[in-house]
Amino acid sequence: MAAKRSIIIKDPTVLERLPNCRVAIFDKTGTLTYGKPTLTEIITKEGVDANFLLQSEVKYLGDLLNLSEIHASQTPQQKLEIVRSEMKHDATLFMGDGINDAPALTAATVGIAFGQFSNVTAEAAGAVIMDNSLR
Repeated sequence: MAAKRSIIIKDPTVLERLPNCRVAIFDKTGTLTYGKPTLTEIITKEGVDANFLLQSEVKYLGDLLNLSEIHASQTPQQKLEIVRSEMKHDATLFMGDGINDAPALTAATVGIAFGQFSNVTAEAAGAVIMDNSLR
């Protein structure tokens, strides 16, 4: 069934550990969209900070989705620290699609790579979803 859906299960224990994960960490907008975000410019009213406006929108969307935390612009080391911190409390699932996600994918209880962008990412994950669209 997994192969029909373009999912490669590299580590069979992923299937045993996944139901125990109580924390899910998604890295980057591209993982949650069709992979083609195109924000090219933010034009604001005079006196309104573009970064503040963008962060306000991210918080608004996070509230709509009932997300408890949002971290933006994290380095690979910071992602790894977030995963390790969460794992002290609960089994943690990390999903990412870039080479910079490899340390967090390896450290998580379950690491799932999306897409076909990086061999390093695919090697670090316990499972790989080859198609990164939401079809």
